[in-house]
Parts: sequence; structure tokens; C-alpha cells
Amino acid sequence: MGKTKSLTQLFLSAILSLYISCSLPDEFQVDQNVFLSHAASKTSIIVDVRTSEEYMNGHFEGCATLDFYDVDFYTKFKFIGSDVCLVLYCNDGLRSSKALKVLKDEYGFSKIFILRGGINCWPDISVYLVNDQ
Repeated sequence: MGKTKSLTQLFLSAILSLYISCSLPDEFQVDQNVFLSHAASKTSIIVDVRTSEEYMNGHFEGCATLDFYDVDFYTKFKFIGSDVCLVLYCNDGLRSSKALKVLKDEYGFSKIFILRGGINCWPDISVYLVNDQ
């Protein structure tokens, strides 16, 4: 019984994640070239929303790391002005999409974007990542 309930919850969570990522307008999603220009400009804050283990395996140099699954995830953004340009990324775009929606709707961030499809959609990503191991 418990296993069936867990599978049902997992399935419903996956459907919700898919809905959120598919319903995100293109205006909030940037491709790899635009992402790199934000990272190089130093006027945007690039935020890796993956777990610390994922971050340690490879991340963009100079990015902030805030684990989406941390219970205090959203409160950490209270210290950033809502007029700052944020660019979020994760592995597949799902966590960053969820974070973008809350940060935009509830925290008032207006210049906020995600990397379309996350880093898993980037064929030559290893060239751009640094590894802390």
C-alpha cells in the first residue's frame, strides 16, 4: 500500500513539474548564448539551484549556489533586490522553472530567467563547467 502511494505521489509530482515547465513563457527562458552573455556581463547573478553534490560535480565559475530543496531556499532571496537580474539553472529546467515562478510572482523579481532545458540540454557543457572535487 505504501509503495503504491509513493508511486502515485511521484507520478503526480512529475506531471506537475512537466506542466510548470511547459507553461513557462519563452520570454523567461534563455538559450546557451544568452546565458553565457549574462554570465560574462557580471551584471546578472547566476544561480545554480541544484543540490550541493550536483554543484560539486560541475558548475559555472562565479555562480551562486542555492539548493532548491533547502527549506530556506526562498528566504535567501530576500537579501537580493528585486530589480537585480537573476539567471537560474539546474539539470533539466524543472527546478529553475519552479523557482522562477515563485520568485517572480511572490517576490517581485522582474528580470529573472532560466537556462532553457537546463545544463543537460547543452551538448558541450563540460567546456564551461568547473569542478570542485
